[in-house]
Amino acid sequence: MRKARNLTRRSTALRVALVVCALGVCVVASWYFMSTLSGSAPSSKDGSAASESEGTRRAVLAGVHVFKGAAPLQYTLNDVEDMGDVLRERCRFTEIAELKKSGDSNGAPTKQEILGAIAKVAKEAKKNDFIFIMLSGHGYRYPIDGKLALYFAPGDAAKDDAETMIALTDVVNLLQGSAAAYKFVLFDACQTKANGESGLPYEESEAKDVFVLESCSSGQASYEDRDSGHGCYVGHFIESLKERAADDNRDGKISLWEAHNYAAEKVACQHNGQMPHLVDAANKQDRCMELMLAELGPTAWEAWKPFGALLVVWISSVFVWFAVSPIADERKKRRLQGAEDGWDVDWNDAPAPGTRKTIVVAGVRYAFRYCLPGTFEIGSPESEKGRCVDEKLQTVTLTKGYWLLETPTTIEMFRSFVEARGYHMGSGYKGRGGWGYDEKTR
Repeated sequence: MRKARNLTRRSTALRVALVVCALGVCVVASWYFMSTLSGSAPSSKDGSAASESEGTRRAVLAGVHVFKGAAPLQYTLNDVEDMGDVLRERCRFTEIAELKKSGDSNGAPTKQEILGAIAKVAKEAKKNDFIFIMLSGHGYRYPIDGKLALYFAPGDAAKDDAETMIALTDVVNLLQGSAAAYKFVLFDACQTKANGESGLPYEESEAKDVFVLESCSSGQASYEDRDSGHGCYVGHFIESLKERAADDNRDGKISLWEAHNYAAEKVACQHNGQMPHLVDAANKQDRCMELMLAELGPTAWEAWKPFGALLVVWISSVFVWFAVSPIADERKKRRLQGAEDGWDVDWNDAPAPGTRKTIVVAGVRYAFRYCLPGTFEIGSPESEKGRCVDEKLQTVTLTKGYWLLETPTTIEMFRSFVEARGYHMGSGYKGRGGWGYDEKTR
């Protein structure tokens, strides 16, 4: 009896010691985590990805909500304001001209004001400078020299007069004459035909050293998003500069290509008839991937992981001692019961295709057929309605054969599996696991 008591005391003391050690590690790890976060800083003053050798980052943001002959837009002013904020806070732009209102025309920026601001920035820019132009509003295609050229509508424009519009090629030409090292234009406007012309090819801007991002493709409309309060493409572009989901290569930085690709995929899934694209992407994608717009900084896990592994070990040991062992014993008991009932058969042999193998579990018969390895395609064809841009056809090769249940799984089969293996479904967790009903979210 005394020996049993001593063993009990030792067991209790050991458990208490494990708990105390685990709590101590938690305290130390938390302190290190907080000190790491407070002491860490991005590579630049305000969190941008700009290097010391890079020059000034300049931007002209023009939002035209209304002009003669077109229905007013709701969110162009939001586009300008929020894009300006994210460029300052995350991308280290220091000189930003926000053109939202004017004393002339309908209260929207005029053609002279927009082109004047772009020309000023292009002229003042120096080597290694970065220029970003955003045009948010109405856009149209007009027949010029046998092609449908792309135009942006300023506040003093008239829909039936292309001369009052701003040609995208004029904007590109202004930037190509600038000494800035990096120049790109974000054109968030429709590309529909102004007068219903047909039979003419679409003109693409010949931007040799200017990156042109268009919110939709030729002939398409560019939509606004009521939920975000932005133009659909601009809203997701702004989102990309803040979200880690846009960081495809997980380097903590958002490149021009990553921002565009993130926004384009979101828009394409949101509106089937709107496909954003980068002009001359085949020749410019590599440079877009190198051009960094924003830096996200270290994640909480990256700052905490030096102590994370140790903390996991200690907490795991406590859980093993107090909880996992009894459950493991019960599962082992049920697993042995399942083994006696027919689960543990040799599945590694490779017979002829279609060979039938039958097992019995908890009195229920399971029939399997052997399938040979092979190659097949997954994904969706480009012609499929409702297809998203990430559903590309890909070839998959299975190098090993496998056994496939001969019939669909029945309720009786699933019940026998649950009983034999001790399986617990997520939907049964307190009545709200898996995809079950949640009283809070309804």
